[in-house]
Amino acid sequence: MNQDKNTEALSAIAEKFEKQTAAEMLIATCSHSGHYYASAWAAGSVLALLALGTYIFSPVEYYDDLGFYSVMGAFIVGYFLVLFIPALQRLLTRAQTKDYFVDMRAHATFAKEGIHHTKGETGLLIFISLLEQKALVVADRGIRKALPAAELAAFKEAVGGIFASGNYLDNLQKVVQAHTPAFAAALPRSEDDADELKNALHLKPVAHLMQGGIGLRMFKAK
Repeated sequence: MNQDKNTEALSAIAEKFEKQTAAEMLIATCSHSGHYYASAWAAGSVLALLALGTYIFSPVEYYDDLGFYSVMGAFIVGYFLVLFIPALQRLLTRAQTKDYFVDMRAHATFAKEGIHHTKGETGLLIFISLLEQKALVVADRGIRKALPAAELAAFKEAVGGIFASGNYLDNLQKVVQAHTPAFAAALPRSEDDADELKNALHLKPVAHLMQGGIGLRMFKAK
């Protein structure tokens, strides 16, 4: 399924949800929330060390020039192999690092898309980051006041598990459908309710330079 069809499917989920409750849902997806250069550097360094160890300790004799180029080549292969294969980045990056970037991008999206500007403060963001295979819920103050804390926590947990097995779109649809009655009871839809937000959108990738070029440095807001 291409990205346009994905966005259409997500928009349909949000539209169906909003027909039954005053909560305003936006489902945002992005290819990745961060650039995980550390994993690429680590893979390149490990392969370079293996190449160096082979050159030094192998009983087979190598030309000196070949040793240098083999170490450099091993690093380049490891670095770019991880850099261009999302599954390897996900595997080699710490969970805390992925959580940090997904959480930061989700809250930035919440602010940038004006989800906190709805009339009744009932904006609800479901943020899905595909490379990390993580989904977060960010709810505005009106939802946090009206919806029981236990129900909101259960909804967040269920959304966070949509990548556990099967297709995440199908899983998300089931989760939203299962929790819609709770939102409808806490935030009933009025006859003059207006759709104040987009239903779904796909975000552009994060600019490389915003996270330190080739990964030598990370910039943090203070």
